[in-house]
Amino acid sequence: QPAAEEPVPTKGDTSIDAAIRDYLRDVQATKGAATHRAYEHDLKWFRARCQKHLVSRLDRSDTMVLFAAGREEGLNQKTINKRVIIMLQAMRAAGASVELRRGDWPKTTEKKVDIYQPQELTKFFAACTVEDRLVFQVFLCTGFREREVANLAWTDIDWREGKLNVSAKPELGFTPKSYEERSVPVPRALIAHL
Repeated sequence: QPAAEEPVPTKGDTSIDAAIRDYLRDVQATKGAATHRAYEHDLKWFRARCQKHLVSRLDRSDTMVLFAAGREEGLNQKTINKRVIIMLQAMRAAGASVELRRGDWPKTTEKKVDIYQPQELTKFFAACTVEDRLVFQVFLCTGFREREVANLAWTDIDWREGKLNVSAKPELGFTPKSYEERSVPVPRALIAHL
């Protein structure tokens, strides 16, 4: 059945497109570039599946449409849930009153994390170049994110304490996630290789 025509916006009502623009502007001002790109992608996905034009017209049914669309597209449930959360954050920031019922959120399955066995690591490191081996050992020993490793500098090595530090580098446009600078103790062998 055709969707009912939406009324002309009244003063104080916001279009969904304007709400998305405003939300992404705020994200760009307060979060990292990768977060902005991810939220922009998620909100484009939402916008392509929402036929409404005004924030005030959004309701629970719009979230149900997104849950169904994600499943029809074969997306992982965690991905769908994340996209719905981003949509709700953006639209509620613009004044939407979308109330969900208990049990509306589809459950997700926690994926089992593969743990490499020592013999697998030995085989992997044997196939690496010397430089690659060092980079992967830093990942393995620290748990740092890709951008954190990519932005490590000599000044981030605490030679005496045997630690690697994550620190902001404004001159390179790098800020740690959640602005969290931290130090991680690493094996002395890794310090010696560095």
